[in-house]
Amino acid sequence: MAGTAINNRIADIDYCPDFLNGYEILSELPMRGSQARIYRASKAGEDYVVKIYGYSLSDSMKNILETVKSIRSIALAQVVEFGESEGHAYEIQKYYPSEPFEKSLPYLVSHIIPRLNSALYELHSRNIIHMDIRPENIIFSGREVYLTDFGVCAFIDGRQMGRSPEYSSPEADREDKISEKSDYYSLGITIYTLLNGYDPFEVKGVGLNGDANANQKRLTLLKQDPEYWLPTENMDPQLRKLIKNLTVPNAEARWGYAEVNDWINVNNSREYAKILRKMSTERRQSIVS
Repeated sequence: MAGTAINNRIADIDYCPDFLNGYEILSELPMRGSQARIYRASKAGEDYVVKIYGYSLSDSMKNILETVKSIRSIALAQVVEFGESEGHAYEIQKYYPSEPFEKSLPYLVSHIIPRLNSALYELHSRNIIHMDIRPENIIFSGREVYLTDFGVCAFIDGRQMGRSPEYSSPEADREDKISEKSDYYSLGITIYTLLNGYDPFEVKGVGLNGDANANQKRLTLLKQDPEYWLPTENMDPQLRKLIKNLTVPNAEARWGYAEVNDWINVNNSREYAKILRKMSTERRQSIVS
């Protein structure tokens, strides 16, 4: 299922000038969303990514993007500038050549999980919740990993602006107060998806009948018990433990930065990498056979 952002604002995403604040729009990139379109652009011989939203630049969005722009992190896509053009907010980021990530369990543990945990720390320490952690919002460029898409972020004391149903936390679905732990629920589903190639609710048939209300009810039920959809076979116990604790329905009991960091420190080792490589080989052989 595609992760579709939900927003209470009506988005007009047809606006696309040839030039935007000196950046020449070259071509549309395939990661089009329900609230924005994303383009490759050029300025002074350098390539950039321009995201044009279907709505104006709110004060909250301006404050968030200004904060993110000031962050220099190896785990966050760099925001170069932002603004508004003819009633449409836009966000300009550094262009990172996108490449398929190394689909190995050791790489997931040694690079992807630590980088995403670091990215969330950078945002949360500035009272910003990302609100849309999912594989589509992660850039894999060579061996580098960057979290991107800050347009639906919310300050911790603010209201939520958007979400992707499969990845959103139970409290976000209920429109309860969101917190840093809301992002960590999404991180758990994202890790599962990167590990398996599909989100855990897809295999349970959610989203197949076209009935949005019925799908949401089924999603809500599935999210109440990770034991129901977490496999007991063909998944390393340590990875299962991580995902289970990240997807606990009760946000107060859910793992956050410190617990994930402790998990990384214990498991990011040569010995564990050997176990994961062996498991990767066994999984490939089972698929082939």
